[in-house]
Amino acid sequence: MNERQLNRNLLSIGKECFVSYFKEFDGPWANRDLALQISNESNGKRGFEAAQTRVSKARKIIQEGLGEEALVICSKAKVPSHIKARAIELADQLRKSSLP
Repeated sequence: MNERQLNRNLLSIGKECFVSYFKEFDGPWANRDLALQISNESNGKRGFEAAQTRVSKARKIIQEGLGEEALVICSKAKVPSHIKARAIELADQLRKSSLP
């Protein structure tokens, strides 16, 4: 996935959603269960099919080893300050866990 595709996928997912659910995207949840969770927590703002798309695109980013880069992009985006702070925190955790 190149930088353009990464940015496009982040637009599809939503940067705030990517950061808010990062641990879940990177966790053992089944795609369907996580999509239901996202859909339910949005109080109908996000449909189930849209949530499934978000889950699959987010997991693809993480599986391709681009989670840290995506979080850095999110930390520089126009998102609420608590989301920026969380993105920085998560990126730092990933960076530290990948050190030899």
